[in-house]
Amino acid sequence: MARKSKQHPGIRQRGARWQVRVCVNGEHLAKSFATHTEALEFYLEHKDQATGGSVAKRKEAEKLTFAAFLERYYTEYGSRKRGRRQEQNRVKRLSQEPFAAKKLLELDTHDFAAFIRRRREGGASDPTIRLDIYLINHAYNYARTEWGYKFLRNPLNDLERKPAMSKGRFRVFQGNEEERLAAALAECRTPYLEPFILFGIDTTIRPREVLDLTWEDLHELEREAHIRLGKDGEPRFAPLSLLAIEILRGIPREPESAHVVFPTTINAIQCAWKKALKRAGITNLRLTDLRHVGATFWSKVFRGDIFLLQKVTGHKQVKTLEKYVNYTKGDVQAAMDGQAPSPTPANPLATLGFQPSPAGRLYALRGTRVVSEEPRVVSKEPGNVIPFPRDAACKTAPPGSTGSQ
Repeated sequence: MARKSKQHPGIRQRGARWQVRVCVNGEHLAKSFATHTEALEFYLEHKDQATGGSVAKRKEAEKLTFAAFLERYYTEYGSRKRGRRQEQNRVKRLSQEPFAAKKLLELDTHDFAAFIRRRREGGASDPTIRLDIYLINHAYNYARTEWGYKFLRNPLNDLERKPAMSKGRFRVFQGNEEERLAAALAECRTPYLEPFILFGIDTTIRPREVLDLTWEDLHELEREAHIRLGKDGEPRFAPLSLLAIEILRGIPREPESAHVVFPTTINAIQCAWKKALKRAGITNLRLTDLRHVGATFWSKVFRGDIFLLQKVTGHKQVKTLEKYVNYTKGDVQAAMDGQAPSPTPANPLATLGFQPSPAGRLYALRGTRVVSEEPRVVSKEPGNVIPFPRDAACKTAPPGSTGSQ
């Protein structure tokens, strides 16, 4: 009587010999061997072909710890992402978790449920934990599609209570925050912080995208900025207001970095920003909140035309854009009373030939720096447009202003 192998159903013993039956690409193969070892080698070799190499892949995966799994994922994929530094920090933190030393195939849903509980007990918010979950989930999917780990089960799919999504921030200037911020920026010794903030508010371009701009990316005649690599990995063109053009013309220039619009780093900007907020006595205002300020302002100017607003902010999804338009109670009450909501109480730059702009009040409140005395209106005629300065003779930073305050 034939005796089947429990681990390998395609192998069975018939008398003194071992018989193997396996199907490869629709073809049924059968062969007998004197020993079980020979039969097993034949079975695994052809079974591996039938399953697209999954047997060899499984042996490979069995040796991987979760920490090694994440490290390989980051090396192959995460290191090529635009936010690779944040990705690397998450991988390092996850590699220090208790379950990181376990084998990849031994991990179960309860390991990640316990991880979420520990993160919450440590004070991490659900949106922060969700970023870790996104990384792990994508690593599993990447392994299945790119490494051939078709057998790999994603334990995150069985989580009952996943971290909640972010509700989005609601932040615009309140009270006299603009006046206090303008005074703090005027005292800042970093020459690039003030134009960086003004330009970011006016254009709603993301901080890191602003830092990537070169003078070759700016086209004054067309009044647009070329974002070579956006957050979604695609290029786009951002329209520039007349005030944005004026802000660009006033940026200090240094000969050794003449091709870069803002020759500084995001860390230097963030440090100077935090110090400016401390001097102004303003709390809970992030650099990314400036996009809220600009988007809300332009939404009022465009009378709620989301298609025009999308061209300014660069958002493809209206649902995402909604998070950046933060109407206050006063805006709603004005609309209920039949009044057209004014973007600002008054246009402080009207006498200078500029239209209302989200950075208008801050620009008008600047300390000792004064805008052009004559009204300037840019037309399509090249003779009426002054090109951006491109040589070393343009403005340079004042001596001793290289600090990152």
